[in-house]
Amino acid sequence: MSEGQGRGPGPEGNINHTYRRTLDAIERRTDAQDLINLDKLTREHGADLQPSHIARADAITADLDQLAARYDAAFQAAGRSAEQTVLSLREGVESALIEQRREREAVPGQHQPTLYVVAGPNGSGKSTITRAGAFADARIVDPDAIARHLSPEDPEGASATAGREAIRERTRAMAKRENIAIETTLSGSSALRFIDQAQAAGYQVELHYISVDSPAQSIDRISQRVSEGGHHVPAADVERRFERSRENLPEAIARADRTTVYDNSSQGRAPQIAAELTRDRYDIEPNAPAWVKDAAGKAAELSFARATDQQGRDAAFERAREAAAADGLDVKRIEAGQEKGRTADESVDRSTSKQQPGRDRNDDGFGM
Repeated sequence: MSEGQGRGPGPEGNINHTYRRTLDAIERRTDAQDLINLDKLTREHGADLQPSHIARADAITADLDQLAARYDAAFQAAGRSAEQTVLSLREGVESALIEQRREREAVPGQHQPTLYVVAGPNGSGKSTITRAGAFADARIVDPDAIARHLSPEDPEGASATAGREAIRERTRAMAKRENIAIETTLSGSSALRFIDQAQAAGYQVELHYISVDSPAQSIDRISQRVSEGGHHVPAADVERRFERSRENLPEAIARADRTTVYDNSSQGRAPQIAAELTRDRYDIEPNAPAWVKDAAGKAAELSFARATDQQGRDAAFERAREAAAADGLDVKRIEAGQEKGRTADESVDRSTSKQQPGRDRNDDGFGM
């Protein structure tokens, strides 16, 4: 059975989960049923779909001729024409885009912009996520591109300057209330502070975190990138940033409004979504790597500890249960952490202030 086939509409969260899985299937293979499912879901539930999912569908259907040609053989085998389904799908995507735009603009001043934080260690595949088309509605602040422009021969040497320019660029975009997408290794505190700044300015924050299994795998990916003409990052920097990035992940999850975690450890395969986490629900794939489950559990603990009212504690506790089911996490540990967690913000600030060298303290996360 194709992914997305045979599942009822369910609540909005399930629709988005089904829609995302169907998009994933289309990117992996060419199965006529996947396209039929996507067409049906788009037309029936376009108003309930996440903007990032519709943006992906928009990118997939941008070239109708190419999409029809890709699926022609699959539809012929099913005794159908691909053209009709492709046209129907595109019409549904355009209707969903229009409806979402109308909702944003229905009340003047009520548009809530989005900050997309694309994070992960050096060489983990952040640019793969950015180029996938999900952030087509955002100003992409890419420190890698800035560094390559400043110093084509040594972009790593220009990373600090590029980082400062990236800060200026994202600040200008925020002043205009534009949607923003940034890349960061999440190895320092700067990205966490920017999440807080964006939310205080009325932004919703989507975190997209991608990683491989180990620093060694990151180093191998970077070596391959260099052999293909890409930029180099010293191994010592990769290892240091890798550990700090993983350490900061639970904090970033706890602060973001929505998080998608990708596992990119399989060579030759597209990044796989391992978890989708919101303030209301944790959806963790059963085969997600241990580091994903661990980060989700720690994030749930932080959220529970910081809840200021019973409703917030109940919601955080339910997310903790979901993380526990995936990770074997002791939920009693989360309850016991409530009192000590009230000072978690101060602890994070103290820990990040100890990071050395100085550039890493603020976030050499503008790294590549």
